[in-house]
Amino acid sequence: MRKLILTGIMACLVTVPVLAQGFGFFGGGGGGMLLANPDVQKELKLTDDQKKALREAGEKVRGIFKADREERPKLLEAYNKEIAKVRDALTSEQKSRLLGIEAQQAEKNKSPQIFSRAEVQKTLKFTDKQKDTAKTALSNLEKDSKELRDDAKGDREKFREVFQKIRKLNDESYDKITKTFSDDQKKAWKDLQGEKFELKLGGFDFKGKGKKGKTDDQ
Repeated sequence: MRKLILTGIMACLVTVPVLAQGFGFFGGGGGGMLLANPDVQKELKLTDDQKKALREAGEKVRGIFKADREERPKLLEAYNKEIAKVRDALTSEQKSRLLGIEAQQAEKNKSPQIFSRAEVQKTLKFTDKQKDTAKTALSNLEKDSKELRDDAKGDREKFREVFQKIRKLNDESYDKITKTFSDDQKKAWKDLQGEKFELKLGGFDFKGKGKKGKTDDQ
């Protein structure tokens, strides 16, 4: 069953360019899937009203895997708008801890998208040159990934290979950005992550019925 779920996710990653960011895969800016995790909600000490807002946001994207390719971006756009509202309503402490968890996942998965975020660049005190490096690396990543996805359209057999290639491109972009870090920036990046948090994949549930599962290392 777990393999089937991951297969479905990879298929959507190939056909929907914004899925990785919207759901928080690869440490993207959306963080929606992280917020849908009951263990993350507990770590952030979300209120009942905040959890309710997340469930309502989840309704916007339910059925994404069954939707036509043309409909998926619309569902994700609606979902991302609702998630943005929820994030804006978080307390400063909750925002800080969520960012730390996102940073941990970004490091674990070597996800470069997080370095496009203003708060991350500010915290790490990016130089203008580093900002340009990140912008160029992410622009090239988006362009190359789009070409791979376009090549795989209509060919179900190609999506796994494309996923692996995109994964490699992410790794290379992450390394290109992080290798410019000074010692102070390396320390700031670690400090930003905060206390280690074990993410459990089995905890994701948009209906608020969290299920315990294996950790992301299993």
